[in-house]
Amino acid sequence: MIHTLGCPKNQVDSEQFAAALRCSGLEYVEQERHADAIVINTCGFLDDAKVESIQVILEATRWKSVKVGRQVFAMGC
Repeated sequence: MIHTLGCPKNQVDSEQFAAALRCSGLEYVEQERHADAIVINTCGFLDDAKVESIQVILEATRWKSVKVGRQVFAMGC
């Protein structure tokens, strides 16, 4: 699962990243409850995205703590 924050460029990057995951044989899912990993593609330039990214990362770490083996990754500009 990928959470995308920020500008339209981040949306394109997330779509390309999801395609790369699929090509490498991984299954991409749209819902957290079906995911083993969450990728947060965030923006360091837009103030709203910065604030939202902190909230999303904190929520993702809570999600991670519920089940052993879950992973959280952050990427972006």
